[in-house]
Amino acid sequence: MSLTKINFDSVKNKLKKIKLIATDIDGTLTKNGQFSSQLLSSLETLKQHNILVLLITGRSAGWCQGLVNYLPVLGIIAENGGVYALKESQRMKPFTAINDIIEHRQLLQNNF
Repeated sequence: MSLTKINFDSVKNKLKKIKLIATDIDGTLTKNGQFSSQLLSSLETLKQHNILVLLITGRSAGWCQGLVNYLPVLGIIAENGGVYALKESQRMKPFTAINDIIEHRQLLQNNF
């Protein structure tokens, strides 16, 4: 058995243990700012092998909510970690509790 074969088998066994891939979108999964058919096929293949994909981006919650609806992914983290949505609920949720959303938005407006 060659050294290459031993290393490949070792890597293959380690890959079998992967349950989740968390990845950035823009510039990582995109080519020239677009999703390719190869990406969509790869996401589907990962799903078929029970490997979950979690997308991560700085983009807005509204933009991301559409993605999680159409792509074969577990969910998405958006707005630089501020909110997330799981495919099963398709509803964006903040990572931290916001007791008074009106006050929270006013504070954000004041800051910006």
